[in-house]
This record gives sequence, structure tokens and C-alpha cells, in this order.
Amino acid sequence: MAPERFRGVGNEPALDVYSFGTLLYRMLGGTLPFVGDELDPMQLGDEKLANDAPPLAPLCPDVPADVVAWVMRALARDPHQRPSASEMAQAFAGLLAREVA
Repeated sequence: MAPERFRGVGNEPALDVYSFGTLLYRMLGGTLPFVGDELDPMQLGDEKLANDAPPLAPLCPDVPADVVAWVMRALARDPHQRPSASEMAQAFAGLLAREVA
């Protein structure tokens, strides 16, 4: 769940970008960026509101740096600092095209 959801912010597209970033972080790094106590979900919210996601690069050193950078941008605490879904789609389409070529 995106940090702003813990503040009660409505359904914004940036929430989906954050969720996509979380999915990619887990796929590439093998762990979630934040792991909270399931008995205290507010603790997880406090952690997300106060801290940036831990760096992904050390968890997946073989993943290209630009891929890691896009994942970390998607996990920005401030939703205005996240790329739009369109920007993410274009970036990953370009990355995939580069890998196929």
C-alpha cells in the first residue's frame, strides 16, 4: 500500500505506480521493500511515511541500473515524484526493445 493511503488519500493513479514498483521490487530483489508487523499495520504505514524504500541495487546487482532507477522512482514517498503510468510503460517498452535488439 502506498504511503499516502495511510493518510487517507483517495484513489490516485500514483497509487498504481507505487504498487507496480512494489511488485517489481519483489520480483527483482526477492523481498518486499517494507515488511511490517501484520498485527500492527499502522507501524508499516509509519515506516513508509518516514523512510524511503531500501536501495534495490544491492539485492540484484545483475539488473541494469536504469531498471533499478525506474523501480525506485515508482516507490517514491511523494506521489508527485513518481513517474506516471504512461512514463513507466514507455520506459519499460524501451528497455525491453533494447534487450531484444
